[in-house]
Parts: sequence; C-alpha cells; structure tokens
Amino acid sequence: MSNINLTTLLNIKDYYLFFFYTTIITRIWTILSFNISLLGVFFFLTIKNNNELSVSMVIIPISACLAGSIIYFIINLISLYLIAKKEISTNNIIKYENKYIISEEGIITKSQIGENKITWNDIFKVKKTKHAYYLFISKYTAIIIPLRFFVDETMIINFNKLLDRIL
Repeated sequence: MSNINLTTLLNIKDYYLFFFYTTIITRIWTILSFNISLLGVFFFLTIKNNNELSVSMVIIPISACLAGSIIYFIINLISLYLIAKKEISTNNIIKYENKYIISEEGIITKSQIGENKITWNDIFKVKKTKHAYYLFISKYTAIIIPLRFFVDETMIINFNKLLDRIL
C-alpha cells in the first residue's frame, strides 16, 4: 500500500469538536448524577417529613433540575470554545500547516517546527466522528485528522483499511 499524504491546518472548530467529543460522556454523567442525587435528597426529605407528594411538589424540583442541566450544558459549551481558542492561540505547533505521511509503520508529521514519527504502537485508541479521526496517544492527547483534508473518498477508504489492518 502506498502512503497517504495529507496537509492540514487545524482551526478552532477542530479543537472545539475534539474537546467536545472527548469530554461529552463525563459531562453527561456529571449532569445525571447531580440530578439524581438532588431529586433523591428532595424525595427523601419529603417522605421523612411525612408530606404527601403533590403534582406541584414533583414538577418544581424536576423543572429546576432540567433548567440547571441546560444552564450547565450551555456554560460547558462556552468553556469548551474558550479552551479551544486558548489552545489555538498559545500552542505554537498547531499554528503551522502540518503534513501527515501515513504508512504501515506509523504517522510522520512535518511542519515548520520540525518532524515527529508516531508508530502505530503509540496509538491506543482511534475514534471516528462525522468530522474527524482522533488517534489517541494518551487519554487527552490525540492526532486530529479532520475529514475535510482527505482529497477524496478513496483516501478515506484506504485509511480505514489501514486502521483495520494495523489496529
């Protein structure tokens, strides 16, 4: 198989989506566990005080939990955008165009900063979304390859075959 050559220049949307996809499960669990705990405490206190539950006593805390969840999620989306913006502005390596040479041996990245070779053994997880491939080197570090940088569908098919064969 011949090498797959890609030239990329990542933008704020690429990093925002990376941070979103890597943290969404944690954020959902946080919201769910907080709401379940809050509702559990509410119903425990209500039953402990021998109060009967009326419709309004149930709707108000559920509405408060829903509103709190929406506010929490919006604040988190804004914070992810700010984190992505900061990453773009402070990380000199990603400000430059990167060339990826993807082969059976691994991925070579080249930029104005220098060259780096990552073997397939260095990658422990691959996640594909509708926007990009994320090749994880650690839990929070990944090579981001947006799908828009593949010249055609054939390159994507060849890349998928390579991933299936190697990982």
